[in-house]
Amino acid sequence: VIDIRLKYVQLYNWTSYWNAPQGEEGFQPHQFGFSSDSNRNGYAIFGENSRGKSSFTDAIQWVLFGEAWTKPISQDGRQIKRTKRPLVGHPEDQVDPLLNTHAFLKGHYEFFVVITIEHNGVEYTITRSVGPKGKTVKSDSDMEVSLSIKDKDSGSILEGAEAQDFIESEILPKNLSRFFFIDGESIAEYRALIASKDENLALRRNIEDILNFPILKRGIPDLDGITGT
Repeated sequence: VIDIRLKYVQLYNWTSYWNAPQGEEGFQPHQFGFSSDSNRNGYAIFGENSRGKSSFTDAIQWVLFGEAWTKPISQDGRQIKRTKRPLVGHPEDQVDPLLNTHAFLKGHYEFFVVITIEHNGVEYTITRSVGPKGKTVKSDSDMEVSLSIKDKDSGSILEGAEAQDFIESEILPKNLSRFFFIDGESIAEYRALIASKDENLALRRNIEDILNFPILKRGIPDLDGITGT
């Protein structure tokens, strides 16, 4: 069973969440706590459209998997194809860059997302950060991305590809992420997913993954071998 409890989130110059450069007023990251007396691990975020709800959930997916996508519904209600959002870009050239536009225009090119989670009784802090390779930034190729995971109990730290592999193999498989982060503005996408005959098989497999059915299926031959001896 996948057991993930979100405890804290920090956003620094992430999309609409602007921050000043280090040392200046307003440089402290935006921080969110998710402590709950009920001890439940599901949360709903309410607010007006275009006020940061989707950006918040996108941040959690990005820190885990390194990807953030445009929404499949345009502002006038038309269905559009999702595209991967760039790390940086001038507002006249790029659509929905991940670096806050105001920071980009001011020549401040660093941004990061940090989350603290509890998984199977162990607390982890996951950090994905982006910074410039040099003084000039025009596109994603001018940026460098880093990822780290710290185990609070042992103090051990994983970085880069090793950290990414740990996330997808031990914390949350990438193909299951859409069932854990549901955007109300994109609910039509989920409705179409369920209704589509072509998607039904893949959907069923993903649901089985959540329920850990693959583990049970892989165990059947072992059980057959035991009972046959």
